[in-house]
Amino acid sequence: MSETIVKAPVEVVYEKELAALAAADSFRKPEKWKLSPQMVRTFILGAKEPFSLDDEQVAITKKYYGNDALIERAIITLSGNRGLMLVGEPGTAKTMHLQGC
Repeated sequence: MSETIVKAPVEVVYEKELAALAAADSFRKPEKWKLSPQMVRTFILGAKEPFSLDDEQVAITKKYYGNDALIERAIITLSGNRGLMLVGEPGTAKTMHLQGC
């Protein structure tokens, strides 16, 4: 019996973006993180200029449309190894599994 994937994980959908960010990441990373907080912010909020990856230009698309400061506060909280609870109505995009970050 084969497993049906309803929605591909973020790491698969944005594999090139994550690889380009990781290749360009020269910032300090919290323990067990694959990207620095600066690059996590760029991944979520997008970048005006593309990043280079193996002679290819990779655009980093915006994945969250709302208050950018909210994302920055969440990243700061998580980088300090603190818990973060998002509260809101069902279906309001509170879940984004970022195992690759």
